Amino acid sequence: ASPSKIPLCVSLSSHELPDMATACQRLVDSGCLPAAQLPSGRGRFYGTCSRWLTSRLKAGAVVLAKQRPSPLHLPEKDIPVIMVGAGAGVAPFRGFWEELKRGPQSAPAALFFGCRNPEQDWLFKEEMSGAVKLAATGCAALNRMQVGPKRPLTCLFTAFSRPGEGKQGQYVQDQIRAQSQSVKHWIEKGSGMVYICGSTAMGNSVLDALAELLEGGRDFVDTLKKEGRIVAEFWG
Repeated sequence: ASPSKIPLCVSLSSHELPDMATACQRLVDSGCLPAAQLPSGRGRFYGTCSRWLTSRLKAGAVVLAKQRPSPLHLPEKDIPVIMVGAGAGVAPFRGFWEELKRGPQSAPAALFFGCRNPEQDWLFKEEMSGAVKLAATGCAALNRMQVGPKRPLTCLFTAFSRPGEGKQGQYVQDQIRAQSQSVKHWIEKGSGMVYICGSTAMGNSVLDALAELLEGGRDFVDTLKKEGRIVAEFWG
């Protein structure tokens, strides 16, 4: 059994490797298994694959799936890491900050995340926010809050395209431009890596923004891609 086409290919959201029983239990706990009637209104969200799994896949069916190595993996060197993900494109970066939390890296790690509405579409909101370092301050009480599990993200920049309440929408490429000085420094002076995951339209817009702010423009961006310093995973 197979759907006509499920073109979404995205790296896993965690570097943990649970056994099949654990993975299946997580699907049960999340409501994806067993197949059930789809909720009405804005209840649980079903994507292309999860909708097919819960409404069309039958017991005993054979599923043809392809596994391929992900191009998204952290650099071995301790260099700046810039992550750009919109919507479900943030999934592999959850694995990144988990790995950074356990590792010795000290170079900046910045996450640019975008979605439609912060109250309805912000994936991993609490976990993501909890991974960001607290700003340096002279307050002893706040400094004590830094003690505990490592906070791997140096900074988090969010962009919401439909924030509501008359607020102006933004996209991740807008935040890239807004933080151009830091992005430029991390890439040009720090020899940093850029990871982009999400829709093709979003990814191309991010590449355009990088071409605008980096010395050498589009040619330099193309060179960074060839050298493996810009790694992208797009779909759609």
